Amino acid sequence: MRKVDPTALCSDLQKEIDSLLEFYRAAVDLMRLRGENPKKHISLLAEVVFHRGCVAVESFLSAWFVGCLNQDAAVYVEWLKNSIRQSISNKCGLCIDTFVEFKTPKHLSRHVVEELLDPEGKNVTFCDLDEMEKRAREWLVPIWASKISGIPRNRKVILNTARAIRNCIAHQSTRSFHEMNEAIKRLPKEDVATHLRIKTNSVKKVGSYLRTRMNGKSRVEIFFEEFKRFAGNLDGEQ
Repeated sequence: MRKVDPTALCSDLQKEIDSLLEFYRAAVDLMRLRGENPKKHISLLAEVVFHRGCVAVESFLSAWFVGCLNQDAAVYVEWLKNSIRQSISNKCGLCIDTFVEFKTPKHLSRHVVEELLDPEGKNVTFCDLDEMEKRAREWLVPIWASKISGIPRNRKVILNTARAIRNCIAHQSTRSFHEMNEAIKRLPKEDVATHLRIKTNSVKKVGSYLRTRMNGKSRVEIFFEEFKRFAGNLDGEQ
């Protein structure tokens, strides 16, 4: 069976983000031509497109981890064995090696990897980029884990902020607004992140924040360009 190619997944994400950018820009131009309360409509469009982009990144990451393990699961298999040993030892106080012999195939198929990571068939998700980096060290062979650890710190903060904004769009709860604003406040005061920061105390309307143009681009476009660079990092680009 043919193995999943993590590099091809990176290219696929970049193409999907490009398609969303093309759609967003074309729709914005059309709204401005019609002139019917364009700010309100563009704000809604920004939320919808941004949310879709974040879901694309989340799905990509899940598939990327599966692909890396499908390529080489040696580190993950050892991590899994140790986890099982520790769990039994904690519950029974037994040395599992005395009773159980682990037998694992040389290669784990995509289906087996997906079953191991999440038997319920959901995406493999991480609460933030730090957890993702931790899992990469525990699960992936160095050639793949190093791509995660090599992501620039500022980009990780931007991606964590994007996740908080996505959650706010999805839930619209008091807590999600608070977490989003706290994430925005933690953005670096340098490079691309300076255009994603705000001068007010908090963001009250997510769509307005996302559609606002900074340095000639809307914040949706700025975030999406960082998504593409993130995929480039995992593809070996800088």
